[in-house]
Amino acid sequence: SLTNLRNLTVQFDNAAITFPGSVLSLSGNLSATAGGAISQGAALSVAGTASFSTGAFAIDLTTNGASNNFVGAVSLSNSGANAVTITDSNALTLGTVSVGQNFTANSTGALSFGSTTVPGNLVANSNGGAISQSAAISVTGTSSFTAGSASITLGSSNSFTGAVSLSNSGA
Repeated sequence: SLTNLRNLTVQFDNAAITFPGSVLSLSGNLSATAGGAISQGAALSVAGTASFSTGAFAIDLTTNGASNNFVGAVSLSNSGANAVTITDSNALTLGTVSVGQNFTANSTGALSFGSTTVPGNLVANSNGGAISQSAAISVTGTSSFTAGSASITLGSSNSFTGAVSLSNSGA
């Protein structure tokens, strides 16, 4: 595993980025820019902010990410018809999210959206944590928010073009 790292910037302008098959642990910030897909082989643990950006390629931070721990805000950006997925084993705070197609965010705790633009479908699962937002959410396709027994609080500045489903059993 790669531990005791502070800040890490990875920039592969003409290639994909696959984070290694061992735990990557940072006490600072992570910035990843790729000219191909971004994926991971094992958990990512980032104490600061994290930013993932690629062109018309997928960002998959779910397939091997059940143990991810993003403490600071996570920003995600891609274009084209490729999905973006992220999973956090704890609360997840999203910074600026601008994706080209579908976006799925999974947390095990509070799930907070920053400025979010999704021209496809949005799926948000907090597995029992509250879902909230600090900036506008714009989704052209369908939107699904599932919070278990926690609250779902969305403001009025949002733009939802497709059907919106909200699911919780309490608060």
